[in-house]
Amino acid sequence: MLRKWLAAMVMLGLAVSAASAQDARTVLANASKAMGVDGLNSIYFYGTAQAGNLGQNNNANQPWPMAAQNDYVRAIDFSQPASRATWASYAVPVTGGRATLAQGTPQTQQLITPQSQGWGNQLEIWVTPWGFLKGAAANNATVKAQNVDGRRYQVLTWNSPVKSPGGQAYRLVGYINNQNLVERVQTWVENPIFGDMLVETDYSNYRDNNGLKFPATIVQKRGGWPTFEAYVLGAHANPSNLQALMTPTPGSSIQRQIRMATIGGVAHGTRSRTRLMVCSRYFRIVRLVSRKASARPRRIRTETPMSVSQTIVFHRTLRKSRLVTSSQ
Repeated sequence: MLRKWLAAMVMLGLAVSAASAQDARTVLANASKAMGVDGLNSIYFYGTAQAGNLGQNNNANQPWPMAAQNDYVRAIDFSQPASRATWASYAVPVTGGRATLAQGTPQTQQLITPQSQGWGNQLEIWVTPWGFLKGAAANNATVKAQNVDGRRYQVLTWNSPVKSPGGQAYRLVGYINNQNLVERVQTWVENPIFGDMLVETDYSNYRDNNGLKFPATIVQKRGGWPTFEAYVLGAHANPSNLQALMTPTPGSSIQRQIRMATIGGVAHGTRSRTRLMVCSRYFRIVRLVSRKASARPRRIRTETPMSVSQTIVFHRTLRKSRLVTSSQ
């Protein structure tokens, strides 16, 4: 009798597992069809955006300060996978003066390649609505129904092939609404301040372009406040000029593998440039100094968290110590 009971429980468990898998496949198929992901190998979208500086608010009750990213364009090649985003920002030099337009520089582009193995880089591809569905199809996603704020969602969950330093797979959770559209994607990434920090991206105001659904509004939060907002004007599936969109700007000697916001600007002509870039809550200043235009630049770095006022002091100290040449 006990053996029959155990056998029945095993069969019931297998049936429930099969039904759950079937439900996940059905939810995934419906969402992929509704969003135009079937046959989607690459995508590019454009609009205007702004990025927040994580951890740099004046007090805990204020959101992270935001920096504008004009003419935002992003292309994603899911077959590699790889991504490149470009934008233009107005930057105020740390030495003072009017803001100048920074465009086509390492500070105004984000490049993610297959060699960018860190989850902090790769997640930017897989938390997109299209990337999430493709990842779910390739990584045995599970599903459950869940009510959030009175609304019913089908919640898909899958584990990334990318492993954390502890050896565990990074987890992604996506919320599919009653229109079979991806409304929210969550994942977690390690952070020295927040620990396992929630990265939550919301998608709303979907539009249609020849069967491709894309969100007109994107809001990504880290540490509880927005770190990226985009207002998407258009999107195109499988663009014919994908190679051009994915090619880094010629002449850029430094390709950052993370999202960057430019705070500093160009100073001392072309022979000395100050770059203040945001990486998580840390500021990094990279100063390239050359006493002659043809000389190999000397690089001076500091990776200590620095405020803008501290940055100015640092810059003045460099000048006094004659490590920075004038642009005479």
